[in-house]
Amino acid sequence: MERNELLELWHKQRLSIGGINPLLQFEPSSFGQVDLTRSHPGGLAQLASARVSTISNLVRDGVAQSRALNTSRRILKKAHRIERNFGIDALFIAGGLVSIGNSRMPILLWRSHLLPKGEDFEIRVDPNPRINPALVSLIRTYRSDFRVSDLVAVSQGQTDLIPTGVLSLVSELIQSPDVEIEKLLVLGNFVPDLTLIQQLEPETSSPVIMQLTGKIAAPSVELSSKPCTLVLNADADQQRVIDRALSGNSFSVETLPGCGYLQTVVNLLANLAISQKRALIIAPRQQTLDEVAERLSLSKLPGLAVRQSESWIDSVAAISRNEKANPGNLDEARAMVAKREIDVEQYFSVVQSKENTLGVSVIEALEKLATLASLPSAPVNSARIKPEVLPGKQRQN
Repeated sequence: MERNELLELWHKQRLSIGGINPLLQFEPSSFGQVDLTRSHPGGLAQLASARVSTISNLVRDGVAQSRALNTSRRILKKAHRIERNFGIDALFIAGGLVSIGNSRMPILLWRSHLLPKGEDFEIRVDPNPRINPALVSLIRTYRSDFRVSDLVAVSQGQTDLIPTGVLSLVSELIQSPDVEIEKLLVLGNFVPDLTLIQQLEPETSSPVIMQLTGKIAAPSVELSSKPCTLVLNADADQQRVIDRALSGNSFSVETLPGCGYLQTVVNLLANLAISQKRALIIAPRQQTLDEVAERLSLSKLPGLAVRQSESWIDSVAAISRNEKANPGNLDEARAMVAKREIDVEQYFSVVQSKENTLGVSVIEALEKLATLASLPSAPVNSARIKPEVLPGKQRQN
């Protein structure tokens, strides 16, 4: 695969995150959206002026109200899942709609909050809206001098969540006969931060991108001569990763679940702490960060990493760990580990060495027995060899 094809593939994969983006291709859905354009005038006026209302006050018809409450419950659950896993807001009221070509883009986005009140939900709306990032990119293709603050200023201080002035200004900015602008007001799951991320153009000339795509050779690796301190078991490959990171090299590691990448991270964090260095841990899911914190706690290092969502708990855990810590002899512990490693090497050397008389090793015998046991009709034999006829016993006699 050519290098430019690789970058294009990465870009396509980045655009596909999250599936169809409703900020680019909006489609009405009674299952995942609450249509507020048909709300009761009194409830909608209260929401626009006080920025707070209830679903039952906005939708007062019995059947429609029940459907709106069920939809609100799904919206809130999905927003919590997105926020917990990715740390970004996903509950907004979208106002206004621009249709041009195959694109249907909401105009204004108000960050909203749903608070359960028994069977009902209280909805609170932030005072200042955001402009759909996808719409901003579209407008700037017609008006390069467009400023987002101008559109935000028109939307503020109005008694309507869909100000006529905003619709008129957008129509004036987009000079196209194919554009259609209509009123829209729905509560749903929208992720403008994801749209902003997808719009970012990668810095293809950065050294890291150049190395990952193979345009320039990666620098030679000089591993640190200082031995690393393992708080969890690590094989040779994992120790090489730790040594390379401690040497200050920039690199990426591709691994699969179950390969011990979390224990490698824990070992690396412990060694960075010993070297009085700080590290920033970034993960696509909150669950991964929680798993790192759990592994640190199981390794008797609670609070070594402080999560943004649990900063208070992690800080208290770190203080408690330091208060209860006892002085230890690191050199003595390292010497003990080195001795145990020698014992393990000697053990494998013994089980892999071939017996002079029989010409097989213990490992080979076990492999043959395992092969026989795995057969569809495994042989069964109750015979036992007497100790005195074994080669070792004969030598002893």
